[in-house]
Order: sequence, then C-alpha cells, then structure tokens
Amino acid sequence: MLKITYLEDGIYVEYLSKTVETWKAARTIFSLRAAVSIYLESSTACLILQIDLPHLTSLTKLAEEELIDIILCDEEYVELSLLGTWVSQSKDSEEGTFVCDLGHENENLLYKLWQESQIGTSVVSE
Repeated sequence: MLKITYLEDGIYVEYLSKTVETWKAARTIFSLRAAVSIYLESSTACLILQIDLPHLTSLTKLAEEELIDIILCDEEYVELSLLGTWVSQSKDSEEGTFVCDLGHENENLLYKLWQESQIGTSVVSE
C-alpha cells in the first residue's frame, strides 16, 4: 500500500506492506477509541516528481494499465494522479492521509521515485 500524508508543512510518502483495507480498519478503530472524528472518501491524490528522475519512464506501464495518470506540468516536473481513499477528520480538511493499492512493485517504485525527487528539493527557512 502507498500512504501519502498531507500536512501543513509538506507531503510525506510511505510504502507499507499492509493492505489498504487492513490499514483503514485499524485507523477507524483507533479513531473510535480515541473519540476523534474520521472521514473516508474515494478520491484522487497527486504527486509531483522531477522529470529527469531515473526510472520515471517505468511509470508509463502504470498509466497504460490506468493505475495512474501522468500529466506534464512543465519542463522540470510531472504530476502523477492516483486513485484511492482520502482519510481525514472532516470533509473539508486540507490535512489528511491518502492510501492506495497499486501492487507491491508499483508502490515500491513510486516510493523510491518520490524519495529521489526529495533529494535537493528541501527548502531551508530562517
């Protein structure tokens, strides 16, 4: 499973060996026990990757299988659109977690590409 967490200070991607259904069930139980609202919705999420990453061409297979959409942003970046489930505390929340199932190999590839795209793109603030 691929897990993308959207927070105020950035986006974080994780590759987990759990299934989406197992993770959603555990997350729902946790929210109920903690008496915290939970909102789940079928949705899409986007990842922005540098266009010059090695193995980026491997994603064309995923696009052909309609597991992702690849959109050229500009000369330096592409946007990947994924189908999955959005999990947050409320319907209008801008922070939350997106989970999807693309198969272990595909998820691992996306995770590694995201990691590679993060090298050298950090912004240092004072």
